[in-house]
Amino acid sequence: MTFIQPPASNDDQQRSSSDLEAASFPSRLDWSEQGSAASLRTLFEDADSKARQAIDWYLRDKRPKSRWSRSLRGVAIVLTTGGGLTPLLAGSGLLQGTSVASSIPIPLSQLGYVLLALAAATVLVDRYFGFSSAWMRYMTAAMRLKAARTSFQYEWTVMEARLRGGNPTVDQTEAMLLKINDFVRLLHAEIENETREWIVEFRSGLSELEKAARTQQEQLKPGAIDLTVPNAIQVAPAGFDVYVDGTKMATVVGTSWQMAHVPPGIHRVGVSANVSGKWLDASGIADVPAGSVAKVSLPLPATTQVP
Repeated sequence: MTFIQPPASNDDQQRSSSDLEAASFPSRLDWSEQGSAASLRTLFEDADSKARQAIDWYLRDKRPKSRWSRSLRGVAIVLTTGGGLTPLLAGSGLLQGTSVASSIPIPLSQLGYVLLALAAATVLVDRYFGFSSAWMRYMTAAMRLKAARTSFQYEWTVMEARLRGGNPTVDQTEAMLLKINDFVRLLHAEIENETREWIVEFRSGLSELEKAARTQQEQLKPGAIDLTVPNAIQVAPAGFDVYVDGTKMATVVGTSWQMAHVPPGIHRVGVSANVSGKWLDASGIADVPAGSVAKVSLPLPATTQVP
């Protein structure tokens, strides 16, 4: 009867020399009337040792999984919070023109989507490598094995107490051998159950990763902005300047302007026209959907404003 080695997780398939290995069945057992008690004790200690090794392995190997799980989940929470707050700050204009906004290489309105994408990637890393799920599986397996080992030790003690220091009868020997066999089978079953759970999670992780990649690809499809300045001909016949996220994009003569290949998300769109030495400005928000067009209408004001 051999001991099944605990399964490798998908992020740790290379075993070290200190890991559990298949153990051989104890040899040179004496089943004579005088030697049967010692042989039974040998088999009990062998089975108990296998259980202890399995428990120690699960408890030891869960530690790095726990550290990675906590770290990745913490980073994901921070990135998600930042991703949710950034568009609000961008829309409020509080950071516009500040050193914080100028130090960011991408428009502030797009930073939130970058942070959310990074948060999603962090969660995917955790799921694909199985840090959180392995941590929970290992803790569950260790607790079950501990309970089974404790129960086995007490039941064995009761059986030995019935011998009263003497040699077991044939029936007692058979009952004690069956008890050891049942316990080792239970160890096998617990480890095999954990292995099956790992296989299911690994396959599920691959499917989820592929699905997330397709979803992210759809969500990142560039869109477009369709800008209309309905009173531009009347108010600014010489044309107006168009700004997107604080950057001048074009000077337009007419009432409409389009911009393609725009990253999805919230963008601040503004128009500015110099009319008789006075500046007329208007601005608004364009929420560009992935792969679609955001229509924005910005009539120029009738009153002049200081540039």
